[in-house]
Amino acid sequence: MSDSPNIKTNDVMYLLIDKEETSTGYQGLTGRFPQRSANGNEYVLVGYHYDANCIIGIPVRNRTAQELTTAWQKLHNIFKKAGCAPSTWVLDNEVSQTLTNAFAANDTTYQMVPPKSHRRNLAERSIQTWKNHFKAGLATVDPTFPLSAWDELIEQANITLNLLRATRINPALSAYTYIYGEFNFSATPMAPPGTKVVAHVKPDNRRTWELNGEVGYYVGPAMKHYRCVKCYFPQTRTTRICDTVTFIPHTIPIPEVNLTDFLRQAASDIVTILTHPPSSTVPSLQAGDPVRNALVTLATQLQRIQNIPQPTSSRNSSPTTITQVPVPPSTLSPTQENLHKAPSPRVKMKGSISPRVKLKASSYVPAKSLLQRSNLPKNSRFDNTLHHRYPLRSKLKSTATNFKNLAAQHLYAEQLFRHRVNHIYKPDGTKEKIDNLLQGPLKHIWNISLSNEWGRLAQGNKHGVTSTDTIDFIHQHEVPRDRDVTYATFVLDYRPLKAEPYRVRITCGGDKLSYPLDAGSPAADMLETKILINSTISDAHKGARFMSADIKDFFLASPMDKPEYMRVKYDKIPEDIKQRYNLQDKVTQSNHVYIKIKKGMYGLKQAAILAYTQLKLCLEPFGYRPVPGTVGLWKHESRPLVFCLCVDDFGVKYFHKKDVEHLLQAIGKTFKYTTDWEGKNYCGLTLGWHYHKGYVDISMPKYVNSALQRLQYQQQVNPQYSPHAHTAIQYGQNGQRQYVTTPDESPYLNPKETKYIQSATGSFLYYARAIDGTMLPALNEIASAQAQPTHHTKLKVQRLLDYANTYKNAYLRYYASDMILHVDSDAAYLVAPKSRSRIAGYYYLSDHPSKRKHPTLNGAILVECKTLRHVVSSAAEAKRGGVYHNATTSIPIRTILHALNHPQPPTPIKTDNSTTTGFIHDNIHQRRSKSWDMRYYWLRDRKEQQQFNFFWDKGINNEADYFTKHWPTNIHRIKRNKYVRDKLLHLSQILSKHMNCEGVLKC
Repeated sequence: MSDSPNIKTNDVMYLLIDKEETSTGYQGLTGRFPQRSANGNEYVLVGYHYDANCIIGIPVRNRTAQELTTAWQKLHNIFKKAGCAPSTWVLDNEVSQTLTNAFAANDTTYQMVPPKSHRRNLAERSIQTWKNHFKAGLATVDPTFPLSAWDELIEQANITLNLLRATRINPALSAYTYIYGEFNFSATPMAPPGTKVVAHVKPDNRRTWELNGEVGYYVGPAMKHYRCVKCYFPQTRTTRICDTVTFIPHTIPIPEVNLTDFLRQAASDIVTILTHPPSSTVPSLQAGDPVRNALVTLATQLQRIQNIPQPTSSRNSSPTTITQVPVPPSTLSPTQENLHKAPSPRVKMKGSISPRVKLKASSYVPAKSLLQRSNLPKNSRFDNTLHHRYPLRSKLKSTATNFKNLAAQHLYAEQLFRHRVNHIYKPDGTKEKIDNLLQGPLKHIWNISLSNEWGRLAQGNKHGVTSTDTIDFIHQHEVPRDRDVTYATFVLDYRPLKAEPYRVRITCGGDKLSYPLDAGSPAADMLETKILINSTISDAHKGARFMSADIKDFFLASPMDKPEYMRVKYDKIPEDIKQRYNLQDKVTQSNHVYIKIKKGMYGLKQAAILAYTQLKLCLEPFGYRPVPGTVGLWKHESRPLVFCLCVDDFGVKYFHKKDVEHLLQAIGKTFKYTTDWEGKNYCGLTLGWHYHKGYVDISMPKYVNSALQRLQYQQQVNPQYSPHAHTAIQYGQNGQRQYVTTPDESPYLNPKETKYIQSATGSFLYYARAIDGTMLPALNEIASAQAQPTHHTKLKVQRLLDYANTYKNAYLRYYASDMILHVDSDAAYLVAPKSRSRIAGYYYLSDHPSKRKHPTLNGAILVECKTLRHVVSSAAEAKRGGVYHNATTSIPIRTILHALNHPQPPTPIKTDNSTTTGFIHDNIHQRRSKSWDMRYYWLRDRKEQQQFNFFWDKGINNEADYFTKHWPTNIHRIKRNKYVRDKLLHLSQILSKHMNCEGVLKC
């Protein structure tokens, strides 16, 4: 060293250290991301290559040894493929044996930093750099971008970050070029991450009359495809490669043409005409800027603009002048003034990427005039918009797209529907009486509806309604002395999907009449309906489809062996019915008319079983039989057709249309019916079928609003993200003992408030079991106190209503699967009042267990949330009780699945209690109580029969754990999307918050 005059000893030491670090890699794990991704990722493993100055992030599901080892292997393979794999990795002080074995298998050594000195790990600074870059990208995503797709943006973040960093070997090269090679922007275009796009759907992947584009979000370039991008679609939670997309940026303003531009253009046209006067022999007039004229001509032919001064005339020999009549600005409101502005010309960029997608509408009316109207013109274009999904060509006129008018149309449509529904309700939430509606502003409509109902029950009316000959108007002396006479009730409703939207149904008071036989009628429950829906979407690739049918006047067509009698007020009968049946001769001194009921009628106890018996006799000759072991499933003896029968509603799974026609022929022998071949509505559920995409959405879009209105709910200013309160666990020296909660000593509610509590509980219990299962733990606690509710119970109900109002657009999604039943079972020890324990079960249909260790979590067909009636002595006994209950509940579900031709292997039942699995597998022996002993042998016997496969898994993987406890709000917000989805607010709901009382946008 001393022989070289230009190199000192310290320099040699520096060069040696630098050479050593060039072959070193660093890695570190970020903190947990606030939102768990749809792929299950929660962390990012950041790796740093010292020589390349390259920083790469790898998404990680959890902090387990296997996950971290897999992520490191991906990171190491990237550097190994580039020919610069580090020979040494510097880590923190947490190294698992699995990771150590991976280092040895790759001929790599590792070093750990000194204890509690993470600054020695260069990955710590790299994590900060990578996070800052990634957060900058998150800050620019579209406001509607789902945060659950955050890990899809990591790939582009790695690319853009390393394109900005220079290598230590050659500062002229970027870190990306050093590792991956030169980046070709022409072959792989990039855009801001999270930008909303409309991606073109290929003709082979869409059905007839489906839209040509699908809304999604750009998440990164497709590195292995030429000029393609990757887009994320929240409807399916999938990422696809797209070659034709239209970008819709939310922060880039669109240029507008103002009045000054038009005046400048007009002056230019005048100067051009004066300096270069056109010849009189020219067949058409072209003046001004030729580029502008070409654009105007093209836009006019495409019917994309309107009311722009056009210098071109028609192709006739004598040119015509197009005159635009301006509207005085002083007479217009701010919204109307904006509506009469000349729209700005928008030119779509050449290529597959354009800055904006333009919406279409058939007609636009100012928002103020829309809200002032009470009825629409009979044949207006807007009326057609309400009834047709696509604008009719014969009624479509060239018009400029205006966002405020489009919003006003949506708002008016919703206001119109609310008006039609709300007028049958009083301000206190109760329904109006028939007397008030017959004297109100819509009395003509309600009189016709009431007349149709009487004509339907009797022998017709002047409006030509189909009669059922259910009743006869009789004299009072024709009623036998030994028979009871009941009253009549008028039920009012507005059903826009029915042929007669304004509906009156006359029911008789069945509580005043006696029926000695069993009046129960089998009807499909929600569980059977969900299983049939899953079966249809899972067999869609085989051609399975779903349709629904509804029998008209189902209860009015069943003859009775013994008639019943009722009476009704004379003034509740319309004039045309009085005259048609000469009721003025039959009215009594008490102003009543007596009626003889000959067939089944609404309100009678025996009406349901009589109608069911008649329907069964009608279908049996055609080969339709109920499925044994079910209450509402029917099958044909030879045809591949299955349907759910819920009173008079049919939900049909079929493969061939002729099979459905055979069923309708059998029904039509006795009943009249209506059909819905698209299967969008069944038993109060709204079904969104996507057969070619392999999923179906079920929802009840208007249920929550209707229930809240009936309960006179007062909307809160702040949203509520949890359905119940949470009592935090106190840890530490002062919190070692967990005491029981303070007894509820608040005052009891009066009978009226008690009925309110019970009504709210019943209303939302049905909704929770059908759609939003996250309400079940709160409802379970409220229901236990609804017999004698207190003021504290009322506060719990108020919080539940706030939660329902916050998430009023929930829906479930079922994906196509192997139709294998999976059950997650759990229990919480001593969490319910009076030292009770709560058990829960999450039942879903997914793939065969042999396909993957953790099957895909599908929407639940059943969520059980119950309180154990008896007090158990340990958490293990509570878990055993939960497993026993969920196993017994699974038996009829297996029967239904076998009946639908979905054979079941031993049903996997997951529990996170090792003691329970130990008892079942006979690995633990101890003295058991009788209840333990019975459950023990029952579960053992079912296991030996290979009906169930009980296995243990970690509590974090147990989906039933969510329904056993009262979690804090942040847990609800994280886990809710796992069990139920929420639709975006309707456009009019969003804009209504920004409109004044006259319907004018405040902006």
